[in-house]
Amino acid sequence: MKRFFLAVAILFSCFFAFSQETRTITQSIYDIEDIKLAITKSDSQELRLALQDEYNSLESTTFTESSLNQHIFISIGEYNTKTQSWPIKITSLFFGTDKLFTYQTELTYAQVMSRRFTDIQNMTEKQLSDYEENVSEYDEILKKNPNTLFAELYFKVYRWENSSEYCFVPFMLTVANSRLKNKIIYTKDFSSLSKTYARTFKTSPEIEVRSKEEQNNDKKRTAYILNFTESAEKSAEDLSKESESSKETKNNFTVQRARQGIFIMANPEVSTSTTANAQADFCFGLGKFYFIGFDAGLNWFTNTYYFGGFNGFNVRLGKHITPFVKASVSVRTDSNFDIALGGGTDLNLGGLSFTIGYNYTWRYDFSSIYASNFSELVTNVREAKPYSVNSFYLGLGLNW
Repeated sequence: MKRFFLAVAILFSCFFAFSQETRTITQSIYDIEDIKLAITKSDSQELRLALQDEYNSLESTTFTESSLNQHIFISIGEYNTKTQSWPIKITSLFFGTDKLFTYQTELTYAQVMSRRFTDIQNMTEKQLSDYEENVSEYDEILKKNPNTLFAELYFKVYRWENSSEYCFVPFMLTVANSRLKNKIIYTKDFSSLSKTYARTFKTSPEIEVRSKEEQNNDKKRTAYILNFTESAEKSAEDLSKESESSKETKNNFTVQRARQGIFIMANPEVSTSTTANAQADFCFGLGKFYFIGFDAGLNWFTNTYYFGGFNGFNVRLGKHITPFVKASVSVRTDSNFDIALGGGTDLNLGGLSFTIGYNYTWRYDFSSIYASNFSELVTNVREAKPYSVNSFYLGLGLNW
């Protein structure tokens, strides 16, 4: 993903540069030096503005040089059978110096061929024969035509501290295979390594047109440029890691959130006699910690149905464990009324939950309450004494 955004940025930068004027880095710098030379002969506001425009254009452009042209060179060594790779070295030549950019790495067999590599010890006889033939063929091809693999270097250039001094900062390097329709087989991002790979250079003759104040400002500015380039890249990288970490956390159900889902439970009861219920809970989360819902169940010993509601509180411990407590009320078709407090734990495995829990229930039996008027009914209900029921349950849930 990071490379995708990097590529998009490069494309936009290059498009912007080409839409104005297609220029190489040497043309841009020579234009700047020509304006400076003109200023030394006849200073004017127009020339100063033109110089600033050239500096702005230089520093806002991402330049590209290819080993198919004259400033970037790629050399490829013979295949290393121990590392299953070709060693490569990429160098540059700008303004008469080859010191601005040098980079060495190795391109694996899998990268160059753009195919999966099977360990030699596990190759079949046919695979081993194809492997040796491909290596021999590519060694020969790369000797005859080194441009089979070609490099492109993306970089920026900034004006620097001294007169006619500039700083070369590589941005990204790619290597492509022309035999695979110019497919990019290797990418190296230098954005977070600005200080390591930045190099300064001077043109000749050195032309100074800045005031003392401007020179001091440029010295302060150079330190800021490299620090900003690296810190901006690191911030983007950290943000990307946080985003990926957040996605991974959500995918693994490690984010604190309330219970929600459908839970089917077997619910044996122990009171004056032992019975058992089958119950379904429909649970809805409120924020991160609270949940509400309604339930319906059947006592298959007494053929009694019940319906009710509940609310509760839960926390999440790691990826899989969710302990909870809840309070519930329910009305039963045998004229009983239940008030219950309890708790349990969900074991979350993806979208499935396995639940174990316990309820302590105060059960009111109103089946024998009769009254001649409403006032007497209220009095009898108030005087009703509950009996306790202990119940344990096991369940299976689908959560979302």
